[in-house]
Parts: sequence; C-alpha cells; structure tokens
Amino acid sequence: MFFFSSRILLFFFFFFQAEDGIRDFCLSRGLGDVYKRQYRSKSPERGDIVIFRYPDNEEELYVKRVIGLPGETVDIRDGYIYIDGADTPLDEDYLKEDWTVATGNYHFEVPEDSYLMLGDNRNDSWDARYWTNPYVREDKILGKAAVIYWPVHDIGKLE
Repeated sequence: MFFFSSRILLFFFFFFQAEDGIRDFCLSRGLGDVYKRQYRSKSPERGDIVIFRYPDNEEELYVKRVIGLPGETVDIRDGYIYIDGADTPLDEDYLKEDWTVATGNYHFEVPEDSYLMLGDNRNDSWDARYWTNPYVREDKILGKAAVIYWPVHDIGKLE
C-alpha cells in the first residue's frame, strides 16, 4: 500500500528473476516487479513485456516480449521477423544487438487464443523458437512487466 497525495493506492506485484535479457538493463541478471494486470479491458499488444506460465511447464513463470498476436503468421528469416507475409520486417528498436547466432528459419501460425513470445536477447534466449508448445494462451498471461528494481543502478520503468 502506498500513500500519495492523500490517496491510498493499492498495487499488487509479482516478483520475478528475469529469465533472459528484457531490455539491456535486465540481461540475465535483473530482478523486477510486474504490475498484476489481467488485460481485462484490453488484450496484450505486440511489444509488451509480460510474465506468463511457461507452456511446457506451467509451474514455471517466464518473462518475454509479445511478438505474434492471435491469428497472425510469424516468419523468422535471416534474423528478421515478418508478420502476416509482410515484405518489411518488424521494427524492433528495443533490441540492443543483432542476431549473430544462426537460428534457422521459423514459421508460426498463432492460434486465435494465443500469443507468440520471444526474448530480447535473441542470441541466448530460451523462447518459442525452441519450446515444444510455442504458443502462450491469453489466460496464462499473468501480467505486464512494469519496473526493474534490482540491481539498484538499473532501476527504471520498462517500456
């Protein structure tokens, strides 16, 4: 519970150890808070960083970026992502490095009730490219990442 300007604000947080690099300040080491947000008024959007139940073992929580939306096709070729057969690759200005590890070509057909998630550290991320069940159902998304609080020099809002 926080007190601010004579108003009481109640926030619910999940605490997590970042599984891989979400933004450069979270690379393989950051701790953070996730504002518990069930997306009741809107659905997750491409680019959101979310915490969810890992589809191959729902006891594990993962943090990744939403790349593919329900009903979309996602192709990965030569380190670039193409949505629904577009000629121009997805603009991913949040990536801090180029893909240097050849991961092959991938084709995903995202089910209507699911999302495709990838980590920002594409050269070293255990993400949908390698999972047995590559899609995350919307009801398994627990919240949207909001803040990094550790290490202290990396404190900041995720966007």
